[in-house]
Amino acid sequence: VAEVREASGGHGADVVLQLAGDARADEAAIAMAGPGGRVVLVGAALEPFQVRAAEIVWRELGVLGSRGMLAADIAVAIDLYLDGRLHLDHLVEHTRPLAEANEALDDLADGRALRSVLVP
Repeated sequence: VAEVREASGGHGADVVLQLAGDARADEAAIAMAGPGGRVVLVGAALEPFQVRAAEIVWRELGVLGSRGMLAADIAVAIDLYLDGRLHLDHLVEHTRPLAEANEALDDLADGRALRSVLVP
């Protein structure tokens, strides 16, 4: 949150896409948004998160849920990544073999990682 505030001259982001299924990330996404900003929650956390309604109202934030994208959108995103035009490596905390899927889920549940990639 502090880095976003600093990078935006203290204003906050105009649009925040929250893609991790983590309640703390939901709270951080709302905190990152500047006045009149929009927060799109795509990652679906199962646990509740806290936000004061007054914060949303006074900052005139829009908070929107989205189930994601179409298969064609995913194909475009993959092509952008493979072409080196979409940088995502900073979003992955661990790469694990598929056999360690349970450990990856434990990391997620215990807050040790927001995202792991399982490799078959």
